[in-house]
Amino acid sequence: MIVQSEIKERKFFVSRLLDRPVPLWLGNAGVFLGFAFFISVYGPLSWLLQHGYPLFDLTIAASPDCIHTTLTAMGSEGRSVYYHLEMIDMLAPVFYGPGIFLSLLYVLQAWTKPGSSVRLLAFAPLVAGILDWMENISILRLLAIYPERNLLELLLGFITTTKLVLVFGPTLVVFIGLVILWWRRRQKL
Repeated sequence: MIVQSEIKERKFFVSRLLDRPVPLWLGNAGVFLGFAFFISVYGPLSWLLQHGYPLFDLTIAASPDCIHTTLTAMGSEGRSVYYHLEMIDMLAPVFYGPGIFLSLLYVLQAWTKPGSSVRLLAFAPLVAGILDWMENISILRLLAIYPERNLLELLLGFITTTKLVLVFGPTLVVFIGLVILWWRRRQKL
């Protein structure tokens, strides 16, 4: 059973972590590596897009019927390409999660006081990374058991939508925050 002192100690640890100064270049390096990773998977990605297949990774609230119909339309070659793309995509959260986390933390530190609970929002990209792995595993499982139908078809739309909100929301905050910080610093000069 967790006692009150342990809870305070854990909160203190998280607070210390979120209050420690973060160099912006570290977060930007993670985002850059994530972008470089995206370019490296462009081959299989472009094959799927050229043939008109939507990527479940980027489809908001895909229905189970849409997913099954798409897997059927892909044929065995398309499913094989998609399988390899998803295997490679398992690495993406390693880059973008910490990169966006650090960049967002940098912006939130500039906007908030030490110890502010708003800084906990910086963890959103890390949660998105976990959801991304869940999504990739779900897609790999669906590809492996095709043509069988599975509950994962239903969950995939929810997982993907939540992941996209937790990636693009903080990314937008980082972009706007960095522009505002740059503008404020420029005004002081």
